[in-house]
Formats: sequence, structure tokens, C-alpha cells
Amino acid sequence: MSKKMEQQFNSSKMMLPEHRCGLQEHAAQIRQAEKCRRPFIDEQLAEEYQQLLNEAFFYRRKLNIVILKPDGRHSVSGVPLRIDSAAGIIFLDAGLTPPLYVKAAEVILVSPA
Repeated sequence: MSKKMEQQFNSSKMMLPEHRCGLQEHAAQIRQAEKCRRPFIDEQLAEEYQQLLNEAFFYRRKLNIVILKPDGRHSVSGVPLRIDSAAGIIFLDAGLTPPLYVKAAEVILVSPA
């Protein structure tokens, strides 16, 4: 809903408080859904991410990987230890005792650290 329409609804004297509260909850749900919406990753961008992963794996460089979970975006940093293409899993050395694993389907951004 546009901001102008939302302001008109908020300034309306005829709106019941429970309707206004419901409208605010609906707007909050839409904002939360927008945070969890998966961006479009085309083939060229996917190849670029794959190349960054392969270079970081070969040269033992640290990467920043942004993943999308149901509760929002999370950033993970680490050195790729193993890339399992068949299972779609990336194992990272993030300084934790067991290696951290990231599902390739959850990855939305890969960048050098």
C-alpha cells in the first residue's frame, strides 16, 4: 500500500482502533516477508559466486557469505574447507571447532573478506 493511502487511513476519524491495529500488523507482516524474499540470481551472478568460492577454496582465502533463512538474512565469514556440489553444501572454517556448513540454496551473496 502506498504511503499516501496509509497516511489517509491513519488520519481517518472513522477507523476503529482495532482495525488500525490490524492494519499495522498487516504492514509489519509485509515488511517481514520482504526481508525474507529471495532475490533473483541469474546465471552470470551464480557463475561469479562459484568462481569466488573456487578461488577462495584453492588459495585459502576468507569469504563473506550472506544466507537467507526464514527469520531473515545472516552473514557468515570463513575459509571454504570443502565444496560438495552433489549435496549442495559448503563447509566453512569460521573459527568454530566443527566446521560450519551452509546450504548452497540459501546463499544470496558471496564476497571476498
